[in-house]
Amino acid sequence: FPVTILTPKKRLLRFKGWALAVTVHGIYDFFIIQEIYDALALLAIVTLPISLFFAFKRIREGQEASPFRKE
Repeated sequence: FPVTILTPKKRLLRFKGWALAVTVHGIYDFFIIQEIYDALALLAIVTLPISLFFAFKRIREGQEASPFRKE
């Protein structure tokens, strides 16, 4: 597959996206797996819908800004 040379700005954006995904996934897993406080597991129920909200919001923004968007 072709190798793409990224500009510093795109590289930073990809890193931020990756870091955010890893962080949210880690927080979600922590809430699910931890055994100290059962109430923290309920935070996973809150974390997931919030994450989905922001994910779908960003997807919509990307689709609207896409040069391949059909009018």
